[in-house]
Amino acid sequence: QQKGDECSQYINALVRDTTQMNQVLPIHDPAVAGLIHSYRLLAEQQGCCLVPDIRDDLSHVVTNAYETNKIIGNLLQNALDELTRQAAPGQIGLSIFKRGGCCLVRVSNRVSDPEAFLARQEAIFRQGFTTKQGHDGVGLSSIRALARQHGGDVTVWLEGDTVHFVASIPMELTYP
Repeated sequence: QQKGDECSQYINALVRDTTQMNQVLPIHDPAVAGLIHSYRLLAEQQGCCLVPDIRDDLSHVVTNAYETNKIIGNLLQNALDELTRQAAPGQIGLSIFKRGGCCLVRVSNRVSDPEAFLARQEAIFRQGFTTKQGHDGVGLSSIRALARQHGGDVTVWLEGDTVHFVASIPMELTYP
C-alpha cells in the first residue's frame, strides 16, 4: 500500500516499547516492575527521562511488593517533582543492585540549588518537613522508618549538583 513511513514509525515505536519493558523485566514481582515502567512513562510525559539499571531482581528482599513499591515510588516521585520544577528537566537514574546482605535502590537526579539542598540535607527525613506546596512531608520519613523497621535505611548524599538517595533493603537470610 506504499505506507513505508507509517510502518517504519510503528516498528520503531514497538521496538522502543519492547526495549523499555525488557529493562524492567529482571524485576521478580510484576507489581514492582509495573511501578517502575509507569514512572518511566510519567517521566517521559513530563519531559524527563528515567534510566533504569537493574542488576538484582528484588526477589529476596525482606519487604513485600507493597513496601518495596512504597520505597521506590516515593524516591522516584520526589526526583520527578524536583526535575519538573527546573527550567530544563533532565534524567532520573534508578539503580538496583546487591551489596553485602542488602539490595540497594539508588535514585539520582540533578537538584536546582545544591547549596540549599546541603543546608536542609539533615532535615529532609524529619516528619512534616517539605519543600513542596500542598504536601505533608511524610514521604521520606515514612520510607526511612519502613526501611529501618526491616533492618535497612535510606540515606542521601550530594555529588556536585546531583543528589543520590539510597535505600538499603535487607535480603532474606535464606538467600545465598
